Amino acid sequence: MDKFLSDPRASYYDTVLRDKIKFYDEVSAEPDWKVKQCYFLLIASATEIVCGIENLWKSGPSTGRHNYPDFGQNMPINHFKAFCSAAPFCWSEEKYWYEDTRDVPWEVFLPCLSSFNDKRQCLLKTVLMMVDESMSGWRPKTTKLGGLPNYTFEPRKPVPLGTMF
Repeated sequence: MDKFLSDPRASYYDTVLRDKIKFYDEVSAEPDWKVKQCYFLLIASATEIVCGIENLWKSGPSTGRHNYPDFGQNMPINHFKAFCSAAPFCWSEEKYWYEDTRDVPWEVFLPCLSSFNDKRQCLLKTVLMMVDESMSGWRPKTTKLGGLPNYTFEPRKPVPLGTMF
């Protein structure tokens, strides 16, 4: 991320120089703590009702029932904006880093998405059940109701199927 932002072609190059923004902290026990903090804020911002990054950094009462989120207590806004400009390219080849976003192929982001999905599958186990609105017919073989306490008759074309669930 620091390598991406240290090039004059990066959109936040001047801001990074002026504010002395570094994402890799060599002296910390956790050198990537700032990147993790940015991802935390990115995920937390999805749960906020305010519009725009600037409103996430405001504090105090808002125009609604809730106060502004005040993300500024965690990180300066320019650090987060610099992160957002570089994060999509962290897993891509360097040849795509400074191209116009309209010219960047979608495949550039597939390594990032694949890595994200792999980690998510390790952390979260999900079972999907699709409930379809279609009906399946069941015709009992031994008795008229097949031992069911109740049944619904659904007329069909060309012949009805009997009991439905």
